[in-house]
Parts: sequence; C-alpha cells; structure tokens
Amino acid sequence: MSKRDVMNSGSEEITFSDLVMVFIKNIRVFLSFSFLVILGALFYAIITPEVYTAKAIILNNQTSSNSSISKILSVANSGDIASLLSGTSVSSIYPVVLKSDSAALYVIDSLNLRNTDLLKNAKSVDEMIGVMTDNLKIGMGTSGEITISFSHKSPSLAADIVNTYIEALEVLTAKITSTPAKRKQIYLENKINTIREELDSAQKKLVTFQNNNNIWDADNQIKSIINEISRLTIEKEKVLLDHRANANFGIKEMTPVDRGHLLAIDATINKYKQELNRLGGMYLDYLDLYRMVKVKESVYNFLSTQYEQTKLEELDEVSVVSVLEYARVPDRRSWPKRKNIVLLGVLGGVFLGIFMVFLIDFIRRIKKEVAEKY
Repeated sequence: MSKRDVMNSGSEEITFSDLVMVFIKNIRVFLSFSFLVILGALFYAIITPEVYTAKAIILNNQTSSNSSISKILSVANSGDIASLLSGTSVSSIYPVVLKSDSAALYVIDSLNLRNTDLLKNAKSVDEMIGVMTDNLKIGMGTSGEITISFSHKSPSLAADIVNTYIEALEVLTAKITSTPAKRKQIYLENKINTIREELDSAQKKLVTFQNNNNIWDADNQIKSIINEISRLTIEKEKVLLDHRANANFGIKEMTPVDRGHLLAIDATINKYKQELNRLGGMYLDYLDLYRMVKVKESVYNFLSTQYEQTKLEELDEVSVVSVLEYARVPDRRSWPKRKNIVLLGVLGGVFLGIFMVFLIDFIRRIKKEVAEKY
C-alpha cells in the first residue's frame, strides 16, 4: 500500500466526533492561544496613541491654459506632474501642488512647526517634508471634489495644518497662473517704482535750487517785483509832476525833500531791477526743474490709477480655490479603532486557538506513529 493510500485511509477514519474530542482534549491549548491573542490586541488598542484626522473639501472646477499648468514645474517635482501637462484645468493639478515640497515648506513656516513634536525627530528639511507628505492624504471624489486630510495626535493642529495647506494651494496656484492683468500689474509695479524714484530725485533738486537761490514761486516773485517797479515809477512821476507845477509859479529849484525822495525811489528801482535780472537769469533753470517735477507727478498719478484698475481686473481673472468645507477640529479619533481591534483580536484568537489545537494533535499523532513504527 502506498503512502498516499495510508493517509487517505487514515483520513476516512476521522469523524466529526473525533474532531470534537480532540478539541475538548486540547481545550487548554485553545484557551491559552486565544487568550494571548486577545490580550495582545487589547494591549495594542490601549497603548496605541490616539490620532485625529481633520478633513477639508475643495471643488475641482477652474480652467486655465497649458502654459500656466506647465509652470507648476517650478514648485513641484517634474516627475510627478509630467502626465498632467496635457490637461487644461488648473484645479487638475491641485493634488500635485498640495503634495509638492513648496506647499509643505509653506505650511511648516506658516505654523512654525520646525520645533514641534510633529517634526522633532526630523534631522533635515527633506525629512520634515517627508513627514508632512506622509501624513497628508489627498482624495479625488467622483463628483470632482478633492478631499484634503491630515492626521495627528493634536486635533486642533491637524485642522490648522489642513487649512494652511489650502492657503498654500491658493498662493502657489496664483504664482503659477499668469493672467494678462497679472502681467500688466507686474509691469506697472516696476514702472511706478522707477517713476517714484525719479520724482523724488526731481523734487529734491527743485527744493535744493529754491533754497540756494531763494526762489520759491518765481512767477509771483517776478510779478511782485514788476508791480513794485511800476508803483515806484508812478510815484516818481508824481514828484516830478508836482515840481513842474511849482516851476510854473517861479519855483525852479527842487526842494531837498523831493530830491531825497527821488533818489530813494531810483535806488529802490535799481535794487528791484537787479533782483529781476537775477531771477530772470535763473528762471529758465527753475522752469526746467519745475517742469520735470510736474511731468513726473502726472506720470506717477496716471500709472497709479492704471495699477488700481489692473488689481480689479485681476480679481476677475485669477484662479480662485473653491473651498466647500474648511477643516474643523475633529472631536472623534480616527485611530485606534479599539472596538475593531478587539473584535479582530477575538476572531484571530479563536482561529489561531483552533489551528494550534489541531496542529499540536497532528504533531502528537505523527510522533506516536513514528515511535510505533520504529
């Protein structure tokens, strides 16, 4: 008789009652292994730290051009998004942006996580980024929604991290999305800064010129001097007219008072003429500086107005992250699920106990048959 026949004949002799007897005979083995497994599961459920998972939901509904999408290369790993460059939806690259190093660093710096228990064991920036991405989960829904979740033992910190990730997504998406209004705004910013510097320089030159030459309002100063010269000239003519009137009455000599008055008028007129000549000589320089200031002011005001308009235009063009639900502080832990762990421990203990009962009985039978044979 072959070995297989012996085994088959032996198996045919085993009945259900035999199995029950074997189980009862080795009930201690069953209870021991079941108890150990259940005790291990219970111990694991108790000592495992509680972890909370905060979740947020954003909508996938924005559009942009291929050129905007390709710029994600500057903030994410090129290997991760190479397959996405053919798409036309900005929000289709949201998961890649969220998983990027730039997003992780933004969250770390915004919440000052470098010295917290979350990253205390990380020895380098790469390890910090690894910890953040490992705890961050991105889920794509069938209706186009994107779920962002983060797990940590602190429920409030988990919620803050998820909401900061959304903020990072908005910032990074704005950087990689170049709209006409955005390009115009950047140009105007640079131009305004240049004009502002030129205007400051022109104003300083004008003020210095005015201080050095005592010219504050050349037009009014010149007009005032001319009016004074006219007034003094008229006053001089009045004195001469009075003298001629007296000459008709036989008084030919001018009185000392009138003579002194005329000399004073002439001296004052000469003084004003000298001042007028001085102002006239510097008037062109003053006008040139004054013109430069006024031109720069006009250009600066125009550019500032255009800049404010482009900011309004950008609001219509910018890609906005549509947040359906921000992360709330979770009040229930996501892990460990102690009931499930204990239940699995019980089921595992039962199956392992039964398996060990029959395994030990099988080994015992083999040893007995070998002993009887030899």
